[in-house]
Amino acid sequence: MAEELDTFKRQELQKALALRALERERRRAKRAKDDLIEQLKTAGGRRVFWKHLSYAGYFTLSFVQGAPDATANNEGMRAVGMKMFADLMDAAPEAYFQMTRENASEQAQDRAEDEKMTQEANSDA
Repeated sequence: MAEELDTFKRQELQKALALRALERERRRAKRAKDDLIEQLKTAGGRRVFWKHLSYAGYFTLSFVQGAPDATANNEGMRAVGMKMFADLMDAAPEAYFQMTRENASEQAQDRAEDEKMTQEANSDA
């Protein structure tokens, strides 16, 4: 009888610990999502996130012809980018579209500055 009681207590303790771990994981996941939302509210936070997506190769192909090791490395990096993108879309999908617009605007400004510099160089020649 005492052995059965000990077994019952162990099982109950295991259940309680499992529930506690699950609740802890839920709390941490919510905190991570809230943290990401806060970061994405700022232009600087969005630029950093975009930079990391780019660095992870999210926007490019992973395949490197004749180099399976490089392809595997790129796929690993891209998998990280895909997880980041999934987190972004779960937390604040509108931030992705805002980042896209901001990045396009910055690229357009860079092209305009380059074009102006080229024109000035040609007019001086």
